[in-house]
Amino acid sequence: MENLAEIYRKNEYTFTDTNRVSFTIETIPQGVYKTPWAIITAWNPNNEELLKKQNDAQNLELKHALHVSGYKLIECVGGYDGHFEESF
Repeated sequence: MENLAEIYRKNEYTFTDTNRVSFTIETIPQGVYKTPWAIITAWNPNNEELLKKQNDAQNLELKHALHVSGYKLIECVGGYDGHFEESF
């Protein structure tokens, strides 16, 4: 079984801001944004697979917390090998 670091290294992340952007950890676009950015998700905490309904509810809570904290959010999807998680 692969460790989490290896899984994250293989993930492909995709989001659409003004353009569609896809990348892996090894191909992170440089100089695209002038401010620091990150990808975060509330899906499957501690690598414990939950039902989509539970993941959606947790991600909605995260979205609200980030929004009230003043962060700009762009929806993102990350995953590989047929498994994908919704993120920001």
